[in-house]
Amino acid sequence: MESLGIMEVINLQTYHSDDDEAQVTNVTLHRIKMNAHRITEEDVVEVLRIIKDRKGKILVHCKHGSDRTGLIVAMYRIVFQGWTKEDASDELINGGYGHHRIFRNIPKFIKKADIPRIKEAVMRP
Repeated sequence: MESLGIMEVINLQTYHSDDDEAQVTNVTLHRIKMNAHRITEEDVVEVLRIIKDRKGKILVHCKHGSDRTGLIVAMYRIVFQGWTKEDASDELINGGYGHHRIFRNIPKFIKKADIPRIKEAVMRP
């Protein structure tokens, strides 16, 4: 990762840390234990704050890299890049990243998200 310039990693897994893999690196680890079935606004805000405050390139991952990670990418696109909820959800579901339809709650979270409130919470110091 360091050879790619990645300075930080956000792990969204509940049961597995990256501690062993990162022992011999200078990569900063962040871990937000996000349950894919029970996404909370607080978790999303916490992850987006870490991304906002990053010191360089950052990698976000979960177990498959498609559902929790896909949600965070979708919310990043909406909050920071000005994408519509519809476009971000379409990329999540149809973008070829392996979204598992069992997690119907994730597109619903995006659809119902109060973007101004989330954005304000993320930008708060």
